[in-house]
Amino acid sequence: MTPSEIHEDMVRTLTDNAPSYATEKRWVNEFKHGRESVIDYPRLGRPPTATTKDTPDPALGMIMQDRRISCPQIAETLGISTERADNIVTKELGFSKVFARRIPRLLTPEQKRTRCILSTSNLELFETDEVNFLARFITMDESWVHHYQPEAKEQSKQWKHASSPTPKKARVNSSASKVMALVFLNSQVVLLIDYLEKDLAPSDFHIFPKMKKALAVHHFASDNDIIDARGPKYLQIPAWLSGSLIDVLTACPHLISQVLLIR
Repeated sequence: MTPSEIHEDMVRTLTDNAPSYATEKRWVNEFKHGRESVIDYPRLGRPPTATTKDTPDPALGMIMQDRRISCPQIAETLGISTERADNIVTKELGFSKVFARRIPRLLTPEQKRTRCILSTSNLELFETDEVNFLARFITMDESWVHHYQPEAKEQSKQWKHASSPTPKKARVNSSASKVMALVFLNSQVVLLIDYLEKDLAPSDFHIFPKMKKALAVHHFASDNDIIDARGPKYLQIPAWLSGSLIDVLTACPHLISQVLLIR
């Protein structure tokens, strides 16, 4: 009989419970190649279990000994698959591999102790005289001031109707001629504005983007013209900056207290 005839006969007999045609065709092929028994051959049984109740313990010991060990290394040592090793580490032991967070400097115990002493001393000074303590802080910023500073893109925003064309403006670069401005200030006023020689490395801070907006589209013929413009018209501390400095300084005692509690 052919596999098709066998399948038709079994469908008539077993209806929906009949094996598939592919299964019957495989059986016919096996009997053609010498199989005589319809009983299944002995099997190896259930595959060996990779994870036992004792498996996580050596994995935990390996991780505690070397925090950078990889799952393939754990799998090779324990004689299990990489997938099982990953499951043991992440699911059963609850570990996750993360990057080290970069910080400016790792302090020694002595340096940490010194910082705690200084922070405590500063906190005591603040609590003694809060107003005068904050008023004594002086900061310094520096930035290049160009002879011509083009208008910022944000400054050119304007209302337009949905049917109106988008406004356009030509790309204009800052002038090559420039002078380095140094501003010394406290929480209330500008204490000193000075100007340095050329060819010094610039370092922009939070005050200068606002200052440059005020200087935008103003033409200066020389360095002296910029220096003359350092008065109240352009380089006063705006209200938003004065308030932000007070907020930062006022928050300092609270931050110091929190750090001391952590230490």
